[in-house]
Amino acid sequence: MLIIAGLGNPGPKYAGNRHNIGFLAVDAIQRRQGFSAWSRKFKSEISEGEIDGERVLLMKPQTFMNLSGEALGDAMRFYKLAPRDIVVIYDELDLPAGKARIKTGGGHGGHNGIKSIDAHCGKEYRRLRLGIGHPGGQGSGPRACARRFRQGRPGLAFAPSRGHRRQCRDAGEGRGFAAHEQDRTGNGRQARDGKSPSL
Repeated sequence: MLIIAGLGNPGPKYAGNRHNIGFLAVDAIQRRQGFSAWSRKFKSEISEGEIDGERVLLMKPQTFMNLSGEALGDAMRFYKLAPRDIVVIYDELDLPAGKARIKTGGGHGGHNGIKSIDAHCGKEYRRLRLGIGHPGGQGSGPRACARRFRQGRPGLAFAPSRGHRRQCRDAGEGRGFAAHEQDRTGNGRQARDGKSPSL
């Protein structure tokens, strides 16, 4: 079993914000893969389904970003999973919009949601960082996170990718998604950043 958790803040005030790109990403997975309707459990909105025959739980913690670990910790213990069975999708100011990076373990980089998950789940889970672009200038980060995407949608589409499993063995066990840059017409192309964004 795999948990894929997108981080964000609940409520209409934050809907579509760049800081909520994790929510938007798991929404896209849920729509494209025929997952169940969203329901409530583990202090989260959850949706269940399968990808390549593996059971997957999508989560959008409703604890607010800084307490995301409480929700993931509850789910991890309930299903008796290890950190390696968790993928967390979240925003990264220091990556250009449309770029992605994935790794297993590491530091929180000042991201309070990741700091909370580290405390509740351990550090050896997979982290998919999606670039939202830094506007530059000291103190501009929080304002950038609060900005909305154009038309309320991020420039990323998510789809399962069998072809990228080999490229991501260093980041996990071959379970895969590919992040795609999306142009204004909605046509996607695989993000090119020197590293595979697959899981």
